[in-house]
Amino acid sequence: MTTVRTLVCLVLLAAFGQARAQVYTPAVTASGTDSAVFDHHYTDISGQTRLIAFVIRYPDVAGPQPVVLLSHGGGNGLCSPIGALREWRFRTTQAGYVSVSVAHAPHYDYDSSTGLPGCPGQADPASVDLMCQALNVDNTPNPDERNECERVGIINWDRTQDLTEVIGQLQQLASSAPWDTRLDMDRLAVAGHSGGAAGAISLGGAIRAFGRDDMGDVNYPDLSHPLVDAQVLLSPAGSGRLGFYDTGFDQSNQSWQAINIPTLMLTGDGDNTCSPRGNCIGGDSPTTRKVAFELLPPTTQGYLLDVVDSATSHSLFGGNIQSCYDDPGVVPAHCDVMTDWLTGSIHAFLDAWLRDHQPAMVFLNQGLITGLTGGVAQWTAPDLIFIAGFQ
Repeated sequence: MTTVRTLVCLVLLAAFGQARAQVYTPAVTASGTDSAVFDHHYTDISGQTRLIAFVIRYPDVAGPQPVVLLSHGGGNGLCSPIGALREWRFRTTQAGYVSVSVAHAPHYDYDSSTGLPGCPGQADPASVDLMCQALNVDNTPNPDERNECERVGIINWDRTQDLTEVIGQLQQLASSAPWDTRLDMDRLAVAGHSGGAAGAISLGGAIRAFGRDDMGDVNYPDLSHPLVDAQVLLSPAGSGRLGFYDTGFDQSNQSWQAINIPTLMLTGDGDNTCSPRGNCIGGDSPTTRKVAFELLPPTTQGYLLDVVDSATSHSLFGGNIQSCYDDPGVVPAHCDVMTDWLTGSIHAFLDAWLRDHQPAMVFLNQGLITGLTGGVAQWTAPDLIFIAGFQ
């Protein structure tokens, strides 16, 4: 029996036809090459040595190119950067961007042979406990609910620190050959998926609740980075999770009010990590993800792509197209089409704000993606709203 979703996909494919590659034509087109993996260690807030790794994919075009720093999602962390947002690393490089994937490692036991955390290895509760102490949050086991340290989520703190460290490493690389002819650190965007979007947006100016001070009051550290020019946030978190907060009684501030750099957020009807859907404790619904966009300052150049299609799984926004192929209710070619919508929007955003490419700015500010998708991809731009194909 043909499902309603399959019929919708067939209609969309018929309407979109051969225009897959014409969602948006980037200012630069290129192929790319992955570097060797770079390992880096630094001393974290608890005084422990933290080991991270990153890989740089650089385009085959002459001269230094803008840089996109990619932060993966997932609460368990990764040891290798090779698979970290791999699809987006490849796709942004195809538009001429130097694309850097970072692996945010879990807290593992130290390897006695190197004196560094082993990755992969055995989980180290003592390491997590030291981090909780440094952030001054309670890590007492609670069988009934997550304790304060578990709610903060140490990897959420680690991600932003990791990205800051990698920016520093890229600056050093850019000071000498061969990277001085490849990296333009004066044009830098951060991008992330899910928890990685939370790490990225912290560099882009969002304020999050992290730990407590000596008086027991909640800390709201400013973790923004002056080199970040723009940010791409796939499946961003809403208020009430990962340290993000809204206004309250006698409290007029909220997490997104200080963001002042161009911001693109992408989500869709299937981008739901609530389990169960009726009692969302450890995830976000598509609606709460869009709240983050609504709370951006009115002066911020903010854009929202909202795909009104339940086939847009959370994994698809992370570049996992296979997860879409594996859905028996979706025509496989539709997975490619939806990914092209995301790709075209990201390319246009980066071209507009890192290359000052005027056709890209027209694409963004006129919401051209809406017409190209028959209204399935709803677009919101500064002062303009494109919904269900009506402009």
